[in-house]
Order: sequence, then structure tokens, then C-alpha cells
Amino acid sequence: MSTIQEIPIDKIKVGEHAQRLYISNESLDGLAASIGRIGLVYALIVHPVDDGYILVEGHRRLAACRRLGFKTVRCDIRDSGQNGSTEIAFAGNFFREDLSPVELASAIADCYKAGRMTLAELAAGFHRSEHWVKSMIAICDWP
Repeated sequence: MSTIQEIPIDKIKVGEHAQRLYISNESLDGLAASIGRIGLVYALIVHPVDDGYILVEGHRRLAACRRLGFKTVRCDIRDSGQNGSTEIAFAGNFFREDLSPVELASAIADCYKAGRMTLAELAAGFHRSEHWVKSMIAICDWP
């Protein structure tokens, strides 16, 4: 069973079996900038314990929300036990597939060429320079 609700961020603890051991400041800066602009897109997954919740999936999102000073965060509460929590964490970390560089470049170029976002907006959205955005768009012009 699963329910979605806002939970006080200080009630969420990272478990001792967390799969993500290191989060780079650069990637966290970018994620925090994105969450600050558009909000948290995907709820954290947590497991209830006596005095709060253990984070199952969403370590980077939790760190970014803490950096932004959020008091509460949207969570998917699952009473799945340790084995179920481990399986959920594995699924969240090992079975997702990032966009390839060409797929990312194509998405950026489509957004820019359709006039949905300017170079500056795309650069801010990706927490990168306008030069990086132009380079990504240029990939689509390669033979």
C-alpha cells in the first residue's frame, strides 16, 4: 500500500544501507536549481519507522530539498519492510536509463528551435553555460 503526503523534512532519515554513498556538489547544485525553479517533480519514497521515516529512494532530491531549506517534502509512503525497500531502491537506481548525449541534444534543440525556451533559459534549466547549450544544439547538425 502506498500514500502520497507532505512530510516534515526533519522526520526523514537516510538509512544505514543507503546505496548512494557520494553526491557531487556540482550535480547537487544543478538539481537544487531545478527543484527551486519548477518544484519537486518526483516524490521521495520513504518507509515509516517509529519516530519518522527512512528514505528508500531519492537521496539526491532529499539533499537538494534540504539545501533549499524546504520544511516539508512530498513523499510516497510505502510500508514495504526492509526487503521491499531494498528492491525499490535497486529499481530506482539500477533499472533507469539516462538519455544518450544525442537524445539530450535533440531534446534541447527541439525546445530551442520551437521557441519554447531561450538559450539563457535552457542554460539556467540545466545549470550550465549558454556555450554548453549551443554546443548541444550543434550536435544535431552533425552529419
